[in-house]
Amino acid sequence: MHAVEKIVAQALARVGVERGELVLVALSGGPDSVALLRALSALKPDLRLRLCAAHFNHRLRAEESERDETFVRGLCEQLAVPLAVEAASGLSAGAPNLEERARALRLDFLHRAAALREATRIALGHNRDDQAETILMRLLRGAGTAGLKGMAPAGPGRLVRPLLGASRREILSYLAALGAAWMADSSNRSPARLRNRIRHELIPLLEARYASGLSRRLSALGVEMEHLDRLVTQLARRELARRLAGLAALDAGSLGARGPGNRDLGDLDFCAATAAAGDISGLELGGLPAGEHDTREAGLGGLRIDGLERLPAALISALIREFIARRVGSLRRVGRAHIDAIVRLCLAGPPNGRVSLPGRLNLRREYDRIVIERAAAGSPAISAFDVPIIAPGVTLVEPAAMRFDAELALAEGAHLPPTQDEAWFDAREAGAGLRVRNFRPGDRITLTAGASSRKLKELFQERRVPRPQRATFPVVTLDGEIVWLPGIARSGRALVNADSEMVLKLRADSLIARRQRPVLALS
Repeated sequence: MHAVEKIVAQALARVGVERGELVLVALSGGPDSVALLRALSALKPDLRLRLCAAHFNHRLRAEESERDETFVRGLCEQLAVPLAVEAASGLSAGAPNLEERARALRLDFLHRAAALREATRIALGHNRDDQAETILMRLLRGAGTAGLKGMAPAGPGRLVRPLLGASRREILSYLAALGAAWMADSSNRSPARLRNRIRHELIPLLEARYASGLSRRLSALGVEMEHLDRLVTQLARRELARRLAGLAALDAGSLGARGPGNRDLGDLDFCAATAAAGDISGLELGGLPAGEHDTREAGLGGLRIDGLERLPAALISALIREFIARRVGSLRRVGRAHIDAIVRLCLAGPPNGRVSLPGRLNLRREYDRIVIERAAAGSPAISAFDVPIIAPGVTLVEPAAMRFDAELALAEGAHLPPTQDEAWFDAREAGAGLRVRNFRPGDRITLTAGASSRKLKELFQERRVPRPQRATFPVVTLDGEIVWLPGIARSGRALVNADSEMVLKLRADSLIARRQRPVLALS
């Protein structure tokens, strides 16, 4: 058995390819994919594999593209391997982001072809030198730990890369030993592409003058970084789940952690570094099922960031990446600069700052949490409201997502409201004059008789009410005077005293907490 075939067999075993599985080979006609198909064909009897292939004609190299398709058809006919072929439409050599668009179209085709054939794996021909080039290219672009792990042996989804342990030289030697033909891609020599310059200029220079065997060491670095990333990712997922559970507990409270009556976000003790690490020996390092970390979670509204400074720096960055991946659906185009900026925002503020993300998204800090939202084209219109409170009865204030329940009770035995979500008024003095409206710039409240009034803006800042929520914060008035900010402050007007005969008990309740409505639903 040739060394390349051994490498492929061992790689399949490591990623869990079982006997009888149907493997679809992405076949371009180049040396890597041809060697992969021939190695799998040689291993087929022993491993009891079933094979098929797929070729995507990009139509970017005129006669070369047609030549490659013809060659691939002949090779699959020779090896008795079923082949699916599709030609691209809409690609042109001078188009922007050509490589990215071509890669996306090719992967889409491969997944469709695999689904049609019911193939459980899609085998790609990336080799050890490709891995080294990828890692060096990412390093030059400023990648962090996660980016330096390079390409994984398996994933996402059905993808596997059985040739990552073989060098380009070993692959060419294997093809020569078989006397097997393959097609050369002239675009792989073009200096216009960064990867080609790294492959043909930079790495040979570094290997010759500074570090012989650099490609092998870069590939080994990628494997080591992958193992490290898997560990940190597992810890980050545990920490994310712990923080989301704590946030859900707060949001399920009477008025929600972000609304009026919010509780002290420091009440729940979350994960110092040792707690986050947990029992490392008990971790399942296989990770979540393929693609699970990319699942969009429409109900994932925010992430608590209190106590973040107690975590190791690597875990903080990984936690932020996991949060974005789950909230948005992927980390595509989210680079190290984005993550670093978000970490700075979480650790140093400002408490209402924001970071722009790709895809017209903003990550915004709301004091002790961060949320992700679509970047608005302009300032959204505020729904002004000013409605009478039905007493006794129920008043729904949809623009503020609030419900007010009012009931009358005898004053005998009445002392203080049980929570800040409730305010009691002398029913005779309050009468039918209670109303609820939205906050207005310049609003003030007098907390005690004879004292100076306070700006509502200052109270909002002290109680950490997020800036976007202030415009629709419910302000309860009596004859035009502000008497209550639910969960924050009560004025000295219409207090229950020894002369009171009836008490008007007014309770504020969050409609969001009742409905469990998601904060953001990305379409």
